Amino acid sequence: MKKDSADYAAYDYETIDEVGEYTIKITAEKNGKTQIAEIHFTVIGKIAPEAHDVKIVGKSEKGAVLKGEYTFFDENGDNEGESKFRWLISDTKDGTYEPLKKQDSEPEDGIEITLDERVADKYIKFEVTPISKEEPYEGKAFLSEAKCGLFAPVISEAIIEKNGNILSAGYKYFDENEEDEEDSVLFQWYRRDKKDGDGTKIDGAETDTYELTEKDDNKFITVEITPKSKAYPYLGKAVFADSVASEFAPIATDLKFIGDTAAGQTVGVEYTYYDENGDAEGDTKIRWYINGNCVRDGKSYTIEQSDAGKTIYFTVTARAHKIAE
Repeated sequence: MKKDSADYAAYDYETIDEVGEYTIKITAEKNGKTQIAEIHFTVIGKIAPEAHDVKIVGKSEKGAVLKGEYTFFDENGDNEGESKFRWLISDTKDGTYEPLKKQDSEPEDGIEITLDERVADKYIKFEVTPISKEEPYEGKAFLSEAKCGLFAPVISEAIIEKNGNILSAGYKYFDENEEDEEDSVLFQWYRRDKKDGDGTKIDGAETDTYELTEKDDNKFITVEITPKSKAYPYLGKAVFADSVASEFAPIATDLKFIGDTAAGQTVGVEYTYYDENGDAEGDTKIRWYINGNCVRDGKSYTIEQSDAGKTIYFTVTARAHKIAE
C-alpha cells in the first residue's frame, strides 16, 4: 500500500501483465473521515485484425476487371501484413459459394479478377482474410455482398393479345446485370394443331404482331420470344407464350336420342355444344334421316308406322353467332 500523505489517501496497486479483470481500491482520509472508492477494469490483450467495408468495385461485363476493396483495421494499431484474398461464385445469390478457379484450376487469390465465361450466370463475392504484421497475425475472413457475374437476359412473362385478326406479342424483359441495356427482342410465330403441341414455324412472321390468314383456321397460334442484350451474353433463353385459338368452327359432341322410338312417339336429341373461340351457340342445325334419306329438320321427330324396321338417325351441325368461314 502506498500513502500520499498522513491524512489524505492510500491505494493498493500491482503490476498488470496478464489478461483478466482487475480492481484498484482507493482509501481517502481527511479531517478524520474515511472514504473508499473502487475502479474496475478489464485487460483484454491483443485483438486479431479485421476487414471493414468489404465490397466489389467494377462493371459486370465480359473482359471487365472487378476489384475487391476493404479497410484494414487493427485494434492494437498494428500495420497490415500480406492479407489473403479469394473470389467465390454461386448459382444463386444466397446459395453456397465455392472458390473461383483460374485456368490452371488454382483458386483466384488476387485483389482483382477479369470477367469471362467462368462467371456466366453466377453470383460473385470477394473474401479477405486480414493479416497483421504483429501477433495475433491472422483475423477471420470477411465477405462482400454478392455481385452479378455475366447473366443472360430473360423473358419473365410472355402473352398474346388478340384484336380481331391481329395478334400482338407482349413480354416483360429482365436482366440481372442492371447495367445492360435491352437490344431488339427476337420474335417467331408458330402454328399448332393442339394448344400445347409442337408447332410449325410461320415463314416471315418475325415481328411483334401477326395477322391471321385462312391457313390459320382451326389452328392454335403461339409466339416464341428471345431476349437480347447489348452486352455479353447477348441472347437469353427463348420463351413461348400460351397459344391462342385462331378461327375454329364450333362442334357438337355427345349426341344421343331422347325418348321412345316406337311408332307414334316423338324423339328428341341431346348434345354438347363447344366453341374453341368462346363464341355463343347460334342457329345450330339438326337434321333427321330414315334409311339415309333426309326427312326432317328440327329438334324432334315423330316416329311413323312406316318407319318400322328402318334405320333412323340424326346429324347436328353446330353453328355460332360468329361463324368461321
